[in-house]
Amino acid sequence: MGRPRNIGSLDLDARGARPSGGLTRFWYVPLGFLVAAAIAYGVVWAIDYLRDDGGGADEPAAPATTVVPTATATPIPTATPTPPPPTPTPPPTPVPTAQPSARFSPGESVVVAGTDSCLNVRAEADIEGQILDCLADGTIVTVLEGPEAQGNLNWWLIAAPEVNGWAAELYLAKR
Repeated sequence: MGRPRNIGSLDLDARGARPSGGLTRFWYVPLGFLVAAAIAYGVVWAIDYLRDDGGGADEPAAPATTVVPTATATPIPTATPTPPPPTPTPPPTPVPTAQPSARFSPGESVVVAGTDSCLNVRAEADIEGQILDCLADGTIVTVLEGPEAQGNLNWWLIAAPEVNGWAAELYLAKR
């Protein structure tokens, strides 16, 4: 038959099964629900408390007061001196705005000079404008319009042999 089993250390009955303890074995389940409900209530309370602006429905309303009109004496008007009419303010003198130099005129032929390499011809009158072409020193171009002041530079719309675009005045010279 072998050795007898040590039933007492495993809390087993003679059949080798655990004895039924009923619902008392699971006492921690309802306790867990109670703890979770308390935490949820605390979170809702804290949110309501932090969002309260002081004028919520939790506070009693102020008692209504009735205003009873009382008789007052009507003051008698007195003559007051009329102040002199204000002197009109002259309109401000317009301040002339700085105009770009008219170093060239439309239709004039000019030459690219002083670049040490080439002059960038751009799609817009701006240093950030897209570069369309690069013209070498000595290239003769025709001024179409301008100047347009942008970014501390005066820009001229020019027509070159293969491209039309904007060039900085700094690198254009009279022929």
